[in-house]
Amino acid sequence: MTDYRLVRMYHPSLRVPDLRAAERFLSEVFGRRSTPLSTLSPSLDYSLFTPIADVLFDCIDPRRYRVDGELQYSAVDRPVLDGFGWYVDGIAPLFESLREHGFSVVDQRGAIAEAMPKAFGSSMPLFFTTPESAGLRYEFVPEMPFPLDHRLAEGWTLPEPSAEDPLGIVRCAGHVVRTSDPRRAERLFVDALGGTVVDRDRDLSVEVGGSTVVFETADVGPADMYHSLVWEVVDLDRVRRHLATCGVGVAHDAGGVVTADPATALGVPWRFVEQA
Repeated sequence: MTDYRLVRMYHPSLRVPDLRAAERFLSEVFGRRSTPLSTLSPSLDYSLFTPIADVLFDCIDPRRYRVDGELQYSAVDRPVLDGFGWYVDGIAPLFESLREHGFSVVDQRGAIAEAMPKAFGSSMPLFFTTPESAGLRYEFVPEMPFPLDHRLAEGWTLPEPSAEDPLGIVRCAGHVVRTSDPRRAERLFVDALGGTVVDRDRDLSVEVGGSTVVFETADVGPADMYHSLVWEVVDLDRVRRHLATCGVGVAHDAGGVVTADPATALGVPWRFVEQA
């Protein structure tokens, strides 16, 4: 038994060239209100957080994100899913576990960390894996008070789907990562992070921190690609009608899965499956 635990996913991140366009899409298509990170401090003008059921979704403009005055990400001309992070109980032992399993750990500036890194200008532990060693840039922080995270409110539980929700979302059913190296994914998510394999018949599915991560084997190169989020919904016909109303195309509709056309869906092939 490990002395650390991934409590819950912190947030998925989508790099976008236009925060206002992202906010409009999430409002019109998902029916959700977003809050700029700058509401906490005017200097934090690079990010937008949107609660969607049991997910806190983050959009970030890489042209605005600086650490100690230096840009950390390359600009994008279209939205791209970047990675996701985790709240951790026992973050120091997790830091050591990742390094012991051969994964590189870096601080906010991207420098290899030999000791526990801290967030810039703070005493809070914060570190990331590297895409070269782990497939994606995964973020790890201790569970902390964060006013924009709806799930941290005292007594919060996942609510029933609202009749006013245009998509009828129940919950997030999974995060899809495409990988050329499923063994690396298993070594990271099971051996180092303490997750549990729930399926490997076709793709590797791992449950960790209350979320399911599905690793689809694909020729994507040495690094992985965060491909999609899967939403469990009340009614797929409701999803089809709403997407059409919003001008969002459907790239795939078969086998009980409706997949949005990323060209019209904020760059993401969102997947929708009906509630079991």
